Amino acid sequence: MASIDNNEVKYDDGYWHLQAAVDAGQPEDNALTHIACVVYWAIARDGFRQHDMEDAGESACVADIKARQVLPTVLLDQYMDLKLWSKDFTDQVAEFLNGYIDSYYPSDYEALFGKGLYHVPNTWETYDKVAAALDARFAQWQADGRFSKHLPGAEPSRKRFGLFGR
Repeated sequence: MASIDNNEVKYDDGYWHLQAAVDAGQPEDNALTHIACVVYWAIARDGFRQHDMEDAGESACVADIKARQVLPTVLLDQYMDLKLWSKDFTDQVAEFLNGYIDSYYPSDYEALFGKGLYHVPNTWETYDKVAAALDARFAQWQADGRFSKHLPGAEPSRKRFGLFGR
């Protein structure tokens, strides 16, 4: 299990998924959707930490995401190098993701959509659906300090890196 300290934890790497999405006959944007959903959820709940507070472009992109004028994949591509790191989040959100992202997120994501990882479209409807699931998991984690209950139809993933690239 990952821990919060001076070491950064890489949760996912979009480069790993780009070719896999194309090989699955899906657009490259779909390769990043599951990663961008986490980014959106954190931004919408003030749990996202900007890399460079002085970067007007990044700040504007975050504001555009909050206003739903730009999809979160734009931020992931232009300012995050397609990677999701613990440093991207507040300490509380990073601590939550340390316990959640590898063990529960893959199965929750599959249960929400009932289709393969790259077949989920990069749309606001997708982001809203995942955000609701993340809200439920986050509330559970805050109340229990662990993930003992599953989302309806979801079981913990047995594939530690089965869905998400490093």
